[in-house]
Amino acid sequence: HIFYGTSEINSIDTPAGAVIIAKVDGIEKGRITTTEAGKYGEQLASQNKLLVQGNIEEDASIEFYINGVKANEAHSFESGDVSEKDLTWSFPSTIQMTQYYNEPVTCVPRITLEVSLPGLELDINCDPSAAGTLVNISDLGGNYFVGSPGGTDPVSNTFEISVSGDFDTVAVISYDDTGIDESTVAVYKFVGGSWVPIPSSDIISVDTVNNKITFRVTPGTPHAGFGSPTSAAPVPASAGGGPGGEGLREGVPEHH
Repeated sequence: HIFYGTSEINSIDTPAGAVIIAKVDGIEKGRITTTEAGKYGEQLASQNKLLVQGNIEEDASIEFYINGVKANEAHSFESGDVSEKDLTWSFPSTIQMTQYYNEPVTCVPRITLEVSLPGLELDINCDPSAAGTLVNISDLGGNYFVGSPGGTDPVSNTFEISVSGDFDTVAVISYDDTGIDESTVAVYKFVGGSWVPIPSSDIISVDTVNNKITFRVTPGTPHAGFGSPTSAAPVPASAGGGPGGEGLREGVPEHH
């Protein structure tokens, strides 16, 4: 079964580069990448269209998806048929993405695409509409790269944050401030074999109550948080020297 027609999200033309996926019983049976805003496929026989094929029963319901959101319309499968099918989607204000590797994404204004991993939150917005790819969003662990920037310790896991497309991408990394001077906590990228701090202009906020850094993602990856250890507290001299009067033991840190 072959399809072509118009396509809109929240009454806005889908952008060129949007990926429409056709599914039957939840299984992908075809996809098309749009080349023109507001349309998928063309009418002429020689032009590209959405081909739905595979082991499909006649009259089976075909559903159409963008970003995991189902279109308002469906269509019955008819082998060998060519159908003009206009498609519309009603996106909610927030869409939680569930696939993070080579996953096509389509963004329209006033819609936020969210990605959540333990220790990382990612919000993707756009204006105007845009299409792109979640190339790789993943947790690389706490010791992915050997070495830290001079005088610092890692305060978060390392995250691969690779997104292609004309998006405004904002990330939030959670950090552990144990033994760390919070005024020194910063986000770094691994560039050319070493960790480089991202520009301060890309830092949106540092929440020292909830231990979160919010920053704007720019090309280059992976990312991690680092901070300088707090200075060791001086050990007071032993007072009295009598039995039991040994004071604090050397090397035991002061607790806050």
